[in-house]
Amino acid sequence: MPEGIGFPKDEIDALSLLYVQNKELSGLAPEEIYQIYQDCHTRMTNQKNRKPEDEDQTGYY
Repeated sequence: MPEGIGFPKDEIDALSLLYVQNKELSGLAPEEIYQIYQDCHTRMTNQKNRKPEDEDQTGYY
């Protein structure tokens, strides 16, 4: 693998992996674990990409 390219490529990849590592995974199929990772990654990406105008009057998105 070329230097500088690898996993995790950014903080969202790293945090998604940490989230999955801290879940109770016994009894889950690999596909289910992958889905947990993807769901977490998508939620964090969406949160990161939100704009201030998306906030409601309470300051929450």
